[in-house]
Amino acid sequence: METNLDPWNTHDWYDRPLEINRGEKIIQFVCRKCGRGFVNDTTGRRFAIRASVFQLYRLSDEVTDRWLSQPCPEDRQTSDHDDRKTRHIESFEIFSARPREYPRNGTGN
Repeated sequence: METNLDPWNTHDWYDRPLEINRGEKIIQFVCRKCGRGFVNDTTGRRFAIRASVFQLYRLSDEVTDRWLSQPCPEDRQTSDHDDRKTRHIESFEIFSARPREYPRNGTGN
């Protein structure tokens, strides 16, 4: 019998809390296997992102929808490089990040 996994749960997530826009707290998720990144914003919405040292750039809605609907590709995709060039108008300035060590499953438990 084939199991239908939620695409989100096929990734091996590393997550960390970030402070943006002076006081807003978000969670950044990066898959250890494929390198795709997401944030959950303060309203609970999830967006694909490209992270730099001091900024998180929200990617296009098309990239977010596609990445959220696909299972983990298990390694870095050359097509993701082009996806990371897409931008949504919104970006986030990072004010602080405190790394936390989590088990490899990214659940924090």
